[in-house]
Amino acid sequence: KTLASKDPYGLTADEAGIFNLYSMPTDFYRKLNESLSYEDRERAKPFFPCLKLMLDASRKLPKAKGTVWRGVKKSLRGQFEKGQEVIWWRVTSTTKEIDTLNNPDFLGREGERTLFMIEMKNGIDISIYSVYRDSEAEVVLLPGSCLKVVASQDFGNGLVIVHLEEVDSEVTLFR
Repeated sequence: KTLASKDPYGLTADEAGIFNLYSMPTDFYRKLNESLSYEDRERAKPFFPCLKLMLDASRKLPKAKGTVWRGVKKSLRGQFEKGQEVIWWRVTSTTKEIDTLNNPDFLGREGERTLFMIEMKNGIDISIYSVYRDSEAEVVLLPGSCLKVVASQDFGNGLVIVHLEEVDSEVTLFR
């Protein structure tokens, strides 16, 4: 309620709270995204109220545009080919600050890892609602976001970099 009482965009306590909950280091975001990964959408039904809150809130927030970054601690070499379009069905966390990815929890400097550079046009800046508001500059992509692979390169030493740009899609679940 504290977040919503001063909210510059008019989010309700529940709308502000869902992004706060999503950003917490709990199993909530993992279970939400796991449920969205299955073709069987019935598995995501328990999360529909949460997704509705995210959607309602996202309509009140300005769209985040520009370059954001995402780190994954595994090699996705060969999974992204130039010109390929992919739809991400999860709520995808990114950051506006590449330095955030130095944290070993996100990408770090060693081991197998993939760095995504994403040119975004419909991101949702949740940084003021995040429990990490002072350190992560978090922007999320909602489920159904369509991305085109601009380039993908294996830089050796376990690092793959994938450059993506958000494109319009016939699938518009959350806009």
